[in-house]
Formats: sequence, structure tokens, C-alpha cells
Amino acid sequence: MNGAALLITIFINCLIIYILHVFHRRSIATTVKNLRKEVNELENLVVAIIEEFEEVADEVWRDKTEKPPLKISSQSHHKPLEPEELKEEESLEVFPEELTFEATGSTTEKSSARSPEEKPIESIPTLRTQEFIDPKRQRVFELWNDGLMAEEIAKQMGIGQGEVQLILGIYKRS
Repeated sequence: MNGAALLITIFINCLIIYILHVFHRRSIATTVKNLRKEVNELENLVVAIIEEFEEVADEVWRDKTEKPPLKISSQSHHKPLEPEELKEEESLEVFPEELTFEATGSTTEKSSARSPEEKPIESIPTLRTQEFIDPKRQRVFELWNDGLMAEEIAKQMGIGQGEVQLILGIYKRS
């Protein structure tokens, strides 16, 4: 091979490498852009979930102050509940920290540092099928039952597709 043919071959190889490099950079830029978009959607979803938890906690506190606790003796004349019925009708009991520490006779700074307006969580109600806390969840489920895909529901409601998928995923698991 002579010198001119060698130079042309090297030039073509360099040109191909440069073109591949440009396409690779564009691909990486697109991937980074998509990842940033997904991260923003996830951040918005986390904020929405936190707000919803706060709303549920407020509802539980209001319901707790309005209703007296159920007594076990009032249920003694009923038949025993099956495990499936227990899941639907019982609530998850969470004991306050003060009771745990008083039983052992020791106290900690954590229990004494609690503010007066902050109360311990005593029960968290479980949801039965077809029960929704907010109208947004109910609307997502209705649109899904109408045959719309998660992407279409997200566009129609103006929320993230990940949020729609999370709502549907949680419902399907329960």
C-alpha cells in the first residue's frame, strides 16, 4: 500500500470514530435527560405520598377524638372472626412509647421531649376493597376500569405516570 491509501484509510477511520462519538454523546444526553425527568416525577410522588400520609393522620386523629374505643367485651356475643375478616375489620394497634417505657420503669429523653400538641399514634385503620381515601385515587381506579392505560390516565388527570402506576400497583396488591 502506498502512503496516500494509508492516509485515506486513517482519515476514514478517524471520521467513523468521530461520528460514533457524536452519536454516543447524544445517546448519553438523552438518557440523562430521561433520568432527570424520572427523578423529578419520583420526587413529586414522594411529596404527594407524604402529604397524603399527613391527611390520613389528621383524619385518624379527628376520628379517634370523636369515637370512643371499642371494648372487647361488647364483641363477646359474636362468632369468632376468620383471619380474612380480621384483616378487614381490625385495625393495627401501635402502642405509644410512654406505655412501653412506663412498664419497664425507665424513661428517656425522647418521650419527655415530645411536644404537648403531638400525640402518639394508637391505631391505623386498614382499607377494605373499593374504599378510597381521596377522590384522586378513586378517579384513577375508575379510569383504569374504563380501559385507559396508565399513561393516558396520567395525561388526563395531569399527574405523573409513576404516581398512577403506584396507585394501581398498591390497589392490585391489596
